[in-house]
Amino acid sequence: MTGLMSLMDAILDEPITSVMEKLPLAKEIKDALVENSGVLADYMALIKYYEAAQWQQANQAMNQLGIASDKVPDAYHTAVQWANEQMKALGD
Repeated sequence: MTGLMSLMDAILDEPITSVMEKLPLAKEIKDALVENSGVLADYMALIKYYEAAQWQQANQAMNQLGIASDKVPDAYHTAVQWANEQMKALGD
């Protein structure tokens, strides 16, 4: 959910702060996206490193979060698939 919301500023062509003020989301999600703080921000950083093939930073993030590196690819693909399904459902 946090990942999907991270694109809302671009989709709406509006600052993320403004978008987050309008949405009834958990404080943890808003903190991650607006203030780049909290554990969800740490997960978002991991995904950014993973998508950019910044393996050293990704490995550091995985260690910090206590995630086994062999779990990330499947979790990433599952999350992308889920996000795609949600976006498709919104378009129907």
